[in-house]
Amino acid sequence: MTLAAEGVDYLDASVKFTVSWDEVTDIVGIAPKGKTFRPVVFERKDGPPVVIANAAARSPGGRALFWMIRHYWLHRAVGAELVNGVAVERLTSGRFAAE
Repeated sequence: MTLAAEGVDYLDASVKFTVSWDEVTDIVGIAPKGKTFRPVVFERKDGPPVVIANAAARSPGGRALFWMIRHYWLHRAVGAELVNGVAVERLTSGRFAAE
């Protein structure tokens, strides 16, 4: 997964998608089919939602990763944090507020 100022590129064994922040209408933690554990669901203006099925596989418990992704969607002006090391430090220390 690549999280960037423009959006998300995601690839795992069976799912691949790219979603730009401009096309996202909401980021939620309940999958459309309800069959995933700690999902990150990108609701989109056009088309069905795209889903990271298990955020817990990418960060302990998955909560910090969910709130990190949602934070950078809501606060695009601070997208530079994704390339200067601040985002990684905030993720490892759990400094993303539930919004």
